[in-house]
Amino acid sequence: MENEKKVAIYHVVRRNENFEETANSIFQMVKDTERNFPSKQRVLYLDIEEHRNSPGGFDSDMLELQKDFIVGFLLPYLSEVNMPLGSVKNPDQNNDIPDELQINETT
Repeated sequence: MENEKKVAIYHVVRRNENFEETANSIFQMVKDTERNFPSKQRVLYLDIEEHRNSPGGFDSDMLELQKDFIVGFLLPYLSEVNMPLGSVKNPDQNNDIPDELQINETT
């Protein structure tokens, strides 16, 4: 798989997007990429506009998006992620992506 061509998935989180909108958009992009380019390595590139708290870190939505959603849930379906918090590689990409995304609110 190392010498195969990769498919880039790029998303910019706009200042008016929230966690749920962004998670759904990225999930759908990953699903569409698997449908259009079956079993190809998928690399997610993520940029985030604004979404900062007063000390300068990411707001809670964008911290949750990067840590919990992308790394905690979506990474198995990607071969690599490049986002503001860092880059992560996954040598064992899973191409069996769930049919739909279910986001559960936690308190």
